[in-house]
Amino acid sequence: MAEGKYCVNVERFCEPCLCDHLEVSAVSFCILCTEYMCSDCTKSHRRNKVTRNHTTLEGDDLPNDSAVFVLMKKLTNCSDHPDVPLTFKCQDHKIFICTSCLVSKHRKCDNVSEISNSPDDNDETPTQESLVERIVKLKDKTASTISSKVHNIETIRSDETQIMQKQKQAVEEMHKYFRKLLEESKNETKIIAAREVKVLSDDIKALNILESKEKETNDLLLTTKEHGTKTECRIINKIVAEDIGHLESKVDESNTAGEVKLIFKENDVYKRIKSIGNTTKDIQRSYPSVDEMKKLTQAVKHSSDTFDESEKSPFSQSAKMKEMKGDIKAEQQRKPHRSFLERQMKETNLEYNIRVPSDEGQCQINRILILNDKTIVLSDTKNKNIKVFDINFSHIATYYLKYSPSDMCIISNYLLAVACRKRKKVLRIFVGEGQLTCDDEFCTKLYPVSLCTLEDKKIVILLTKTEKDDDEDDKANHSIQIRHSFNPFGRIIVTLDIFLSKRDATLKLVSPKRVEAAKQMPDCILIAERNILYCFQINECNLKEIWFVKSHSDVHIYNITDVVMDSKHNCYVCCNNSYRIIQVPATNYMKNKVLSQIPTHPLSMAIDENGCKIYICSEDSNFVRVYDFC
Repeated sequence: MAEGKYCVNVERFCEPCLCDHLEVSAVSFCILCTEYMCSDCTKSHRRNKVTRNHTTLEGDDLPNDSAVFVLMKKLTNCSDHPDVPLTFKCQDHKIFICTSCLVSKHRKCDNVSEISNSPDDNDETPTQESLVERIVKLKDKTASTISSKVHNIETIRSDETQIMQKQKQAVEEMHKYFRKLLEESKNETKIIAAREVKVLSDDIKALNILESKEKETNDLLLTTKEHGTKTECRIINKIVAEDIGHLESKVDESNTAGEVKLIFKENDVYKRIKSIGNTTKDIQRSYPSVDEMKKLTQAVKHSSDTFDESEKSPFSQSAKMKEMKGDIKAEQQRKPHRSFLERQMKETNLEYNIRVPSDEGQCQINRILILNDKTIVLSDTKNKNIKVFDINFSHIATYYLKYSPSDMCIISNYLLAVACRKRKKVLRIFVGEGQLTCDDEFCTKLYPVSLCTLEDKKIVILLTKTEKDDDEDDKANHSIQIRHSFNPFGRIIVTLDIFLSKRDATLKLVSPKRVEAAKQMPDCILIAERNILYCFQINECNLKEIWFVKSHSDVHIYNITDVVMDSKHNCYVCCNNSYRIIQVPATNYMKNKVLSQIPTHPLSMAIDENGCKIYICSEDSNFVRVYDFC
């Protein structure tokens, strides 16, 4: 999904008319006055003796933002006399000055020369072309450095988890006496990994600031080249050259820092061992070229989250570990691999307790996620926390929030986005071995209800203007935002608040609870209203209905609380008030069916495809029900 596809022109109003409290659409922009004007004010501007020679931009040349022009005037006008342009350069003080400064402050200076519109042979001011070329190269270098830092974080996380598995395997072959050494080495690894990740994260934040400055500088150069006078071009070029040099030194300094890699060396002399090994870091300074890094950046942005135990997962198991879990593997191999549409949920189920000692009341799980390594993550809205369990529901870690989580989704391997509705925030949380950490967050103007990720890793957020969970009385309250999940986290791409039916009539959603990516169709999302499931296509300025599903004679859909999809893009709808799980086929949404009836109010669900199981949590319940799905 291209970001530029969602660029929306902002309506500009005449600034002179705004002084009279009138909102009149602007049709022109004066470069010297840096003001938008309507047609009448434009005519007056051209008739006035003082302003008739001013340059105005109209039509397609009308800028969406005047900030670059204001910056251009600020840099080419005197700081002491803002309305007077810079026309001289004092070599003694090495600054540009205006005529007033020449008379008042620099009359005794020996080396004062007038800035000429035609370049001098001895003039060392860089050209526009050379500066644009340098800023483009610098932008590429900054982007490649950020990409390498992001990739390095993923490598460290992968190394960290692999090392912990090696540590565990080594300890399993020893006597119980050595088990305490495992925890010592794991703590050492966590400390080193956390320290190095923090250093890299700080570098990335600093580089993001430099990247914004580079864009601002590039816009200034291009605007000055197109609309500035020759004098302004020479002044801007001289100033920007110094700024680029400073930016280059900062980026080069970060680029040459080297890649950190964690290494674990196992000790095999058991009788004399005092530790199971040491975790160290190995810095690899051979960085790829800019072109190679561009390919790497694309690979990171579009990397797959599909679990591949043999190659990609940092929790890949050794032969001995697989042998220890042979019973689980054998059970999975005995299960029939039928298509999802042919599978059925068994009536019998297993129940696992998910309440932890720190919980103050009963659990209310509004989202279940299953990570690639079979780690299970639950968001508890009543106890205001995120809980992590292993496949056998042994508690691993808990992350405590100030406000209740309204929803969460998987960004990439071991990275989650968590929405806190009342706090108007979205957090990015890393799920590591034995701990959860929040590494970034952003605020939202409206209340975030639900979120999901698209195929290109962008985050889709369902927002509402009301804090209440039930806003049926106010139907025109909702919007969809698409934001970046990386670089930087949470930057807005587009906001859409117009929902259209197939006949282009405006739709007003009633208390929508869930948004999910419709993976079988590009640029499409599912939105679960109270009693209707919609599929919308994302357009430039609106969301257009593709299809919808609601109750009919055989299927009752009341109060949808969760929506999930399997790998074949079939949709599963959790209906709270009708106690049902509904299956909507990807090939024909009209052939939906009741998959199972649940004895209590189902609130959230998840599908473990490899294990052929469905996990369901109900309202005010301390247990998760696990059904066979085969």
